[in-house]
Amino acid sequence: MASQKTFLAAPKTPNLSASPDLNPKKSPRKRGMSSHHSSAPGTTTWLTPRDILEPLGKFDLDPCSAPDPNLWPTAETHYTAPKQDGLLLPWFGRIWLNPPYTNSGLMKWMSKMAHHNHGLALLFARVETEVYFKTIWSEASAILFLKGRPHFHHGDGTVSKENCGAPLALVSYGESDAELLLDGVLPGAAIPLNRVTMLYAISGSSNDTENDQSFIPTWREVIIDAVQSMKKKSFSMADLYGFVADHPKAKSNPNWKAKIRQTVARVGFKKEQFDLYQAAF
Repeated sequence: MASQKTFLAAPKTPNLSASPDLNPKKSPRKRGMSSHHSSAPGTTTWLTPRDILEPLGKFDLDPCSAPDPNLWPTAETHYTAPKQDGLLLPWFGRIWLNPPYTNSGLMKWMSKMAHHNHGLALLFARVETEVYFKTIWSEASAILFLKGRPHFHHGDGTVSKENCGAPLALVSYGESDAELLLDGVLPGAAIPLNRVTMLYAISGSSNDTENDQSFIPTWREVIIDAVQSMKKKSFSMADLYGFVADHPKAKSNPNWKAKIRQTVARVGFKKEQFDLYQAAF
């Protein structure tokens, strides 16, 4: 569990809403998922599934965290409403943003995310909306349309019987998180949104398919293929470097060794001992 660093004490009520109800007289709506928080009366907190969060790696800050971040940690530091306003407090490092979905609040959160330009945001794939045109299509580095409709979790950690009810998208800001989405860290369809990430995607073509620009292997695919080609029960990082050194993805990325180490950790190869990994995962 990530260490907890908060500026103010977090409230412990698991169904506390971060955003005030914009229309208290409106009848409650049943919703399969909104965000960490829901502004509709009668609804609960919705927590992002761990199988979405964990492959994405560590985050420095969640500016609108779950009411009890100790139960559902998403970053090293959490801002928790109502005692902490993540829109007013300073943002730093790599951000995980699962914003509150209110009529006016989403634009504010996504605008701040675009300005910060480092991290990932999870929201509904309502691609025609003003939020997308103002803060994603012209500002983000890549977008991943997640496969399927996952089941989120209630404030106490139990999984919802209903799925989220609509398509979801992960939006990256900054080059490193764009590479993460384009490398297939989660199942779905990833699209680069600016020139830098488009060039990164194009540079991934392998020698076997150099005349077929539609084939772009992910780092995950490259690593798994290399491990399988070794035909060993275990491998070292040096073994892997030797297999991948001449691959176009390695030649096009000056930090390819760091990328290999990162991918090995995300794929889930088990460590047998220092710098020795099991080939099965």
